[in-house]
Amino acid sequence: MNQKFGFIQISTSYEITFNVVSTVDRVSQGWAEGGSGQQIDGGIKSIVDMIVFAPIGVFTALFRPLLGEVNNIFGILAGLENTLLLIIIMYFTKELEINKKT
Repeated sequence: MNQKFGFIQISTSYEITFNVVSTVDRVSQGWAEGGSGQQIDGGIKSIVDMIVFAPIGVFTALFRPLLGEVNNIFGILAGLENTLLLIIIMYFTKELEINKKT
């Protein structure tokens, strides 16, 4: 239900949620190309789908391509950098866990 007050249009939360979900689905389908793109089976249809995909999306954005995923010199350099970043983050995460225990 839309209500207009002057130039301001107020929509129900369902309509806003639907617009956000459909926009995210459209954008994600446009970016799902290339070696590190993630194709979402069935697309994003709800907020739950967005939450379920979030860990994979975060990992992809931060750490891909990894070594061996791209077979040219720039891909190898990017893969080396991202693999090193992943190892460093895993190391410091482990160190934080050890320090919490002591």
